[in-house]
Amino acid sequence: MPDTSISSRPFVESVGLSGDPLVNGLLYGVRYSTDANGAVDISFSIPGASSTFATSFNLGYGASDSEVNSGWHPVTASQADVLRQALDDIERYTNASFTEVSDTGTLAGTIRMAWTDYVDDETLAWAYYPTSAPVAGDIWLISGTLSESDAYFETTIYHELGHALGLKHPHEAEGKFPVLAAGYDGNDYTVMSYNVSARYSEALWTDLEPDGYMYLDIMALQALYGTDTVTTGRADTYNFDLSERHLTTIWDAGGIDTLSVTNGPDDVTISLIPGTWSDIGTVVTYSSRSTNYRENETVFIAPDTWIEKASGASGNDTLIGNKQANTLLGNAGDDTLRGGHSGDTLSGGDGDDRILGQQGFDRMYGDAGDDFLSGIWGADLLDGGAGDDRLIGGPGRDTIIGGTGHDTMTGGSEADTYIFADNSGGDRITDFDTSRDILDFSGLTGGFASEAAARAAMTQDSWGLVIDLGGGDWVRLVGLTSADANDVIVVV
Repeated sequence: MPDTSISSRPFVESVGLSGDPLVNGLLYGVRYSTDANGAVDISFSIPGASSTFATSFNLGYGASDSEVNSGWHPVTASQADVLRQALDDIERYTNASFTEVSDTGTLAGTIRMAWTDYVDDETLAWAYYPTSAPVAGDIWLISGTLSESDAYFETTIYHELGHALGLKHPHEAEGKFPVLAAGYDGNDYTVMSYNVSARYSEALWTDLEPDGYMYLDIMALQALYGTDTVTTGRADTYNFDLSERHLTTIWDAGGIDTLSVTNGPDDVTISLIPGTWSDIGTVVTYSSRSTNYRENETVFIAPDTWIEKASGASGNDTLIGNKQANTLLGNAGDDTLRGGHSGDTLSGGDGDDRILGQQGFDRMYGDAGDDFLSGIWGADLLDGGAGDDRLIGGPGRDTIIGGTGHDTMTGGSEADTYIFADNSGGDRITDFDTSRDILDFSGLTGGFASEAAARAAMTQDSWGLVIDLGGGDWVRLVGLTSADANDVIVVV
């Protein structure tokens, strides 16, 4: 008869192929049963000195060479916390919930983790897949081959927990569930892989393990237990300290989210485009028997995840937007900011920045430094800020503010408005068209009393028509002459 002495026998069910071949490469074909709403609550416990294990030969640990009969001992508090953290991670993006219960006498959780003295020189740990037996969900760490001091200790627990929940190795086919495509069979996409990297297929070793579950692990766990759209559906901030190292995946359900880096001068590249990697200052070394490979793109944004904001640190950063309305903040350093397909807000911060609006109605701010701003397409706002800036509006009705310093401004092919204030310096407009472009002097303190007064301040020199704004400030309309003065459209 089945051994019912340990109350950790779960309800399980079979699952079919998902609609994603990559996900299918990680599914074993079973999961713990879900309720009518697609949710499932799974118990877990940490065996202690008073714990017992099922002794049935078929469903438990009755064999003489079993993990229990080979000698076992509990994990430490810090080791148990790794398991708890992994379960917390899973709760963030699936409908599974995990409840910790006592592990004494005949009471135990479905998922349990302990050390065993079982001898296996080629294995670090193993776990039992979901089945209707007390052993289901049990994770065993092999004391002879694994130590908490190992760099891969935490990854090993995440890996084995994946098995305990129904994930298989990507290089093994299980029935109708195929092997995973080789281009994704590595720890940079799944901790279930035996390969340290899919991007460097010849690599055998790495000096950095993943922070937790990676992209395909998350997708596969969601295929088994549903997708939590609430926990990460609000405004979340994913901050990376440049003094630390990270190899991680960002999956987020929605909300206005931010990816930021802090605390360092490293040059970073942040791409908010779904399905791309970012360089956040970490360098991973992958090694084969003959070659070392250095990889600095270590943060992956899942293909179904939209992050709306990015903030650089003090280095010379590159920030790349996506199809959403992005806010990109370069902060200190000589930064490059590229918007995407919507109305973006791009701010360079201190330093000599390069800001490209791309498509959409963008708002661009050079801030301090000698900056280059280009709207490229759309009715954009370009504000150079302090410094000698180059501003190009591009197609679209742009609003262009040189700011302080000696600025060069080019509006583009449509009606553009150039706004001036006190201390604007000496500026040049290279393509002013008297039939459509506007000079706005309304922000000048004690400025022109009338349009006629503004035109009276216009004189011609060798390069164009110069307007004296007072206080040593001026603007030159390149290529125009005194004969064009009455046609210049001004706002006072």
